[in-house]
Amino acid sequence: MALGVNVMRGLRTRIQGRAEHVRNFLSFIICRGVALALFAVSVPIFLASRGGADYGRIALLFTMFSYITLLDLGIGYAVNLRFTRALTRGRSDAHRIVATAVPIYLVAGVLICVLTMIVAPYLSEALFASQQEVASIRVLACTAIFLLMSAVFQSPPTTLSRPVVDALVRSARLVPVSQ
Repeated sequence: MALGVNVMRGLRTRIQGRAEHVRNFLSFIICRGVALALFAVSVPIFLASRGGADYGRIALLFTMFSYITLLDLGIGYAVNLRFTRALTRGRSDAHRIVATAVPIYLVAGVLICVLTMIVAPYLSEALFASQQEVASIRVLACTAIFLLMSAVFQSPPTTLSRPVVDALVRSARLVPVSQ
């Protein structure tokens, strides 16, 4: 009888331990589903009200916006990895890793913003054969700062989430990493 009770407790503990993963997975699926539903509803409405040419312009501008996120060049991943390693090793100066990355990202974001603002008229002419989208390109240029900074500021919350910390603690025990 005691064995059966222990088995049931162990089973319940394993299910409860995975509940966080199930919630995270379901919230991800729900968010993606809502995003797809909004896309499926908004595109026909936009096409009906503005036309295909304007929709193409918006799509091209958003494509430019997504390319800005590639300018991270993997530095955000490196910051996240180093921050996580420092935390799992119990280092008290882990916050310095993020603090060092902030000015680097800020300078990079400002440079990208200024350069894009300078070439905005040329980009608009090359992409749209008019100066009509200069203001839109300049607004997108300003977002580079925030996009790059978000890569740095997402490291602590990502690292401090329990599943990530658990996995990294296990891997830190298995694989010795030089300091």
